[in-house]
Amino acid sequence: MARTATSRSKETTQRTNAARATASTAADAPAAANPLAAAAAAAVPHEEASPAKKKARVVTAAPAVQPSEATVVAKDGVTKLTVRMHQEFMTRIEVKEFVHDFALAQGKRAVKDTRYSSGSRFLYVCNSPTKCTFQIRGSKSMRKGVIKYVVTGFHVDHGDECTGKPAITQRQVLAQLKQAAAAAEKSGQPVTQTDLQELVKSVYGTNVPSRMAYRAKGAFAGETFGDATSEIQKIESLLTQFQSLNPTSAPEYS
Repeated sequence: MARTATSRSKETTQRTNAARATASTAADAPAAANPLAAAAAAAVPHEEASPAKKKARVVTAAPAVQPSEATVVAKDGVTKLTVRMHQEFMTRIEVKEFVHDFALAQGKRAVKDTRYSSGSRFLYVCNSPTKCTFQIRGSKSMRKGVIKYVVTGFHVDHGDECTGKPAITQRQVLAQLKQAAAAAEKSGQPVTQTDLQELVKSVYGTNVPSRMAYRAKGAFAGETFGDATSEIQKIESLLTQFQSLNPTSAPEYS
């Protein structure tokens, strides 16, 4: 009987020790007892190696800002033209003439891009046969019943690959002739065809064909004659009005 009790006591002690060992193992390794918890713990990254936080510290460069205006100075160092964002023109012709003058001051020629310019939009580009980045674009706007043509964007740099060349128009030659004639009137010296060609060459750095210079002088003479005729008609009209208001006063002509 004593042996039986002793055996039972040993078995009880062994079972108790085994239970304690099992509990200790479970406490030391909870992840092994719970595989879902282990997987969740493994999925949580360490703070130091978090790629999201490292990516957040990277500073992204800001995009280039569209300039509000750009100015070009002609070859003479005096003539300046400036294009501005939201610059307004009253007619399409004013837009065309301004862009042509701007490009000519750069020693280039601008033309309308007919593929884009339609309806209310317009786009002018360089006539370079090679790649060129020059462009002035805009659209028609109507506010309070007034139609205007507004510049909505531009890039006036032609780039390194541009091979465009200047080409002057008769309108531009005539404009230079008017300025030269105004200056010559003060000095009393007439403007010859050669003078006109040299003047345009000094301002824009481009040659004027003799035929174009001749036509410009003819157009200028016609405008001058027309202006003189208009002034004479105004004087005659004023004299007639004066006589109607003062019938007893007869003008005397000598």
